[in-house]
Amino acid sequence: MKNKGDRLIKRKENKGDRLIKGMKNKEDRHIKRKENKGDRLIKRMKNKGDRLIKRTENKGDRLIKRTENKGDRHIKRKENKGDRHINRMENNGLLVRT
Repeated sequence: MKNKGDRLIKRKENKGDRLIKGMKNKEDRHIKRKENKGDRLIKRMKNKGDRLIKRTENKGDRLIKRTENKGDRHIKRKENKGDRHINRMENNGLLVRT
């Protein structure tokens, strides 16, 4: 039983040291995190800026493509309009092809 008592006493003595060590580590971690926070924020803002720039560049390309396609579609529709008109007249019996 003597050993058990000695162990308990030793543990109690060491407890303070362990707590102090834990608190010190905690403080160090917090200080490190605060130092890194600025770097992380700067990195995040930089990425955000890069993404926005890329997005606006792509937006212009997409718009240009869209307007080109729009023009092509309109031209095609105009070309087909005559055919559709003739077909409709044939279907209604107004026009007879010979």
